[in-house]
Amino acid sequence: MKVLFFAGLRELMGESVIELDIDTSLTVAELKTLIRLPTGESLASWSQSQSLLAAVDQAMGSDATVVDPGAEVAFFPTRNRRLGCTVEFPSSQPIFPWTKR
Repeated sequence: MKVLFFAGLRELMGESVIELDIDTSLTVAELKTLIRLPTGESLASWSQSQSLLAAVDQAMGSDATVVDPGAEVAFFPTRNRRLGCTVEFPSSQPIFPWTKR
């Protein structure tokens, strides 16, 4: 499973992508409990105080979205501290409109 981190979360993680060897389906919420920040805190714990969007295979999802092995998951903080703006995506649209589903 490929997990991508964007914006301030990428800086916090210290890398933009990690590969996880997961052979069963799980939810985004369960995946967030498995991912650890360099501080040791889980992404699930960190996201309780930060707004975080998730996309599974380039479609916006929620904590209840099921992630299959081999999927690509991306996490986006909704607040960009540098720009001072909030990012929102319609849940039914692909993140990257030029990609076909």
